[in-house]
Amino acid sequence: MRNSITIVLMMVFGATSFAQNLVINEVMSANVTTMRDEDGDYPDWIELFNDGSTTVNLSGYGLSDNPDQPFKWI
Repeated sequence: MRNSITIVLMMVFGATSFAQNLVINEVMSANVTTMRDEDGDYPDWIELFNDGSTTVNLSGYGLSDNPDQPFKWI
């Protein structure tokens, strides 16, 4: 499942991210003790970094581990 998320991220951001200087800066795909969220859970997460000087519009983008629900996390 985690490999599917990585592949989707690479496909989605691969073509557009370089044109806009958006990069995946960090990935935590097996978070069990590192960063806790507001609910006390330890979810997986990614960090996006904009290396450019202009804002990047991420509307219309989402992440998912389910091909039938491509915008599971917006």
